[in-house]
Amino acid sequence: MFGCPRLNRFRYAPQMPESSQLLFVDTASPVVSVALGADGHSVAERTIEPRRTSERLLPVIEDILREVGLERQELAGIAALQGPGSFTGLRIGLATVLGLHQALGVPATAIPTLPLLALACDPGDRQVIAAVDAIRGDWYTQSFRIEQIEDGSGNIAAFAESEAGLMSGAELLARSPARIVGFGIGNLAATPSYRQDLTELLEPPPLAPLAACHLTSSAIEWDPFTLTSPIYFRPPAVTLPKA
Repeated sequence: MFGCPRLNRFRYAPQMPESSQLLFVDTASPVVSVALGADGHSVAERTIEPRRTSERLLPVIEDILREVGLERQELAGIAALQGPGSFTGLRIGLATVLGLHQALGVPATAIPTLPLLALACDPGDRQVIAAVDAIRGDWYTQSFRIEQIEDGSGNIAAFAESEAGLMSGAELLARSPARIVGFGIGNLAATPSYRQDLTELLEPPPLAPLAACHLTSSAIEWDPFTLTSPIYFRPPAVTLPKA
């Protein structure tokens, strides 16, 4: 299950107050975003042009903290999206958050991207497939079932129904009826096998503000070691040295 105040039920951390202000960073997605969350609300957020992520990420973080009058060391935690994503994009966000954790002693962790994408959808009868464009006509996908939590909170949870893996656009559409959510997913509408009556293609909002709205400190397992385990949609394009 992947759920909580509308997102993820990680291990409970009772020592961290619910009012803690959390910083979320997503450099793994085509829409790069940063957001500050408090009490299940996004209080400040920014998007960054992907090509300028490496030079703009730290200044944008400083700008957000300045906007709300918060010092870096006053953050209750910092989280970066873990992917799947591109090699360069992932490393920028994960390395930045890990560096801030080591310099400030602020709790930090990485959050998988696919369950968060799935929870951009509302509960319903259809299967939800979170999809990340893995280029070359492939998509990195995982299926979820979205359900309302019956505790009167209005929260929802995502239950994984498949392992994550690569598939072609045609294979993805063959999984219908489904809601497919992901950045650039509308491009599949041009695929000959696409049928609008069977498959709903949804573009998500920026993911850092989405996480800021739905994740609170008590719902996160703060594990900085996850920042050293990015999820790539393909192995890095490197040539191993010969023996």
